[in-house]
Amino acid sequence: MATYQDNWRWCDKCHAIFYGGAQTPPCPAGGNHNVGTTNYSLAHTGKPKENAQEGWKWCCKCMGLFYSKLSAKGACAKGGNHDDNGSGNYWGFLAAHTSLSQSSWRWCHKCNLMFYGPGDKNSRCPAGGSHENNGSGDYHMAHAKAPDKAPEVKAPVQVTPAKVEVKATGSLTFQDKWGWCNKCQSLHFTGVGGGRCNATGGAHTNDGANYKLGYGTLTAKAQQDGWKWCNKCYCLCYTALNTGACAAGSGHDFGGSGAYVLHLEAHQDKSQKDWNWCSGCQVLFYGPHMSTSRCVGGKAHSNNGSGAYFVAHH
Repeated sequence: MATYQDNWRWCDKCHAIFYGGAQTPPCPAGGNHNVGTTNYSLAHTGKPKENAQEGWKWCCKCMGLFYSKLSAKGACAKGGNHDDNGSGNYWGFLAAHTSLSQSSWRWCHKCNLMFYGPGDKNSRCPAGGSHENNGSGDYHMAHAKAPDKAPEVKAPVQVTPAKVEVKATGSLTFQDKWGWCNKCQSLHFTGVGGGRCNATGGAHTNDGANYKLGYGTLTAKAQQDGWKWCNKCYCLCYTALNTGACAAGSGHDFGGSGAYVLHLEAHQDKSQKDWNWCSGCQVLFYGPHMSTSRCVGGKAHSNNGSGAYFVAHH
């Protein structure tokens, strides 16, 4: 069972969360952090029951909360990279977990820190510029008590798996003929051939399901753009970080692709959850079968840093 640690604070200058129980650390916006909130409470040590992501650590230099599972530890406001020496094992929640849970916290792919997403344009990242939430899920932070000064606290989300809410599609156009390969576990386009499978080196398999993806512009908060089709392996890939490694050799090639949008909540009457982004090859794959999946190089896909995506099918 997880224990909870109080005295985590939000800085209203850089918009990151930091531990305020030891000292006032330096802020990338200049000077030291301002305590912009009363008191957040983070789960650490034992694993919570559900909707929790491991790999979050405390940096003993800048006092920030950062994601430690990537090869690059991220830029620290005190110089160099983050240092998790002495840190416990913290958990990031991708759903409400207390009555004072607050949504819209994000992971910055530049510095690996957790920051409050609605203020990203006015934030300050130790890697330069403002924080960026490309590739991030929607994290929830819990207040230890009702805040005196904080961003607006939203009511906790009530999750009912058996009920799927139908969302308006707005200006998005949906394209079918997307399939799931039960060898490499990736989502791939079936309308132009078989593509290239990481597991077999040949064409992808297709279990017969006809998935459909929206393309166009964002129409709701629970959506993420930056997804494209690779014309070599035929997989759907996230493009905002790097081109990723392709099963057909070298990096993915997005020539001829539309601008696809993925959903972070149910949006059609047959939305399927648990799709993840692979931080290794940038491909979208089916998360529950991660142990039997194949990324470039023969290893399984990794969902470190991934949101929980929904894909609709007929």
